[in-house]
Amino acid sequence: MRVRVVVYNIHYGGVGRADLIVEILRAIHPHAAILTEASDHDVVQTIARNLDMQWFAAEGSRAQLALLSCLPIVSWDSYYPKWLGRPLLEATLQVSSRYSITLFGVHLQSHYFRWNEQRRVVELATYLQRINQRQAGPHLLVGDFNAIAPGDRVNQGRLPLKEKLMLWCEGGRIYHDAITSVLVRGYVDCYRTLHPTLDGYTLPVRAPNVRLDYIFADRFMYTYLQECFVVTSPAATLYASDHYPVLAVFEI
Repeated sequence: MRVRVVVYNIHYGGVGRADLIVEILRAIHPHAAILTEASDHDVVQTIARNLDMQWFAAEGSRAQLALLSCLPIVSWDSYYPKWLGRPLLEATLQVSSRYSITLFGVHLQSHYFRWNEQRRVVELATYLQRINQRQAGPHLLVGDFNAIAPGDRVNQGRLPLKEKLMLWCEGGRIYHDAITSVLVRGYVDCYRTLHPTLDGYTLPVRAPNVRLDYIFADRFMYTYLQECFVVTSPAATLYASDHYPVLAVFEI
């Protein structure tokens, strides 16, 4: 079975843009979608209803996520250490009579200052410890990491002034500790492993300059990875959010 998983930051809850998001997801036709900035339950419910998908939300004081699925949801949970303010969404989906997979969704601290990167490292360490304790089996770690992978290029000429000033304050240094902390634990960056030389920028849609949205596979899921790409069509992607969706396809 081909399993299609998408991550999509829908920007400020997707308010006023539900129809556009539905159009995009219908074109992608994922089996499961992790939505970040999913702060408006009415919007998520509208999207799910129009796509005939189940949904649930994971909420924190600083981040909100949602899962949409047309696969049976075996179990779901939200791990929310209040001191982090950001939840880890957990959902196990039945793929076939033989296999289930677990999706873990995240939305990490933003900005390019050193202390922001250190905070992301702490967030990921907390989540990865939880995942290890769960003995999750085949799984994906998916979300808006607000972090830059080692080796990735940033088009600094296209950055907004605020972000240029952040980098200036850091002496032009871009940190990679957060994504490195995932890779050293054996996870595979689905997009980068299939596209070693492409930028794969996921935002902003009008002048893409950086890749912040990722789908990481554990070693089991990596063996079934077929495709991973940034979704830049239909044209509604230019209006539905400031991020492009990222889609990964697995043959299980």
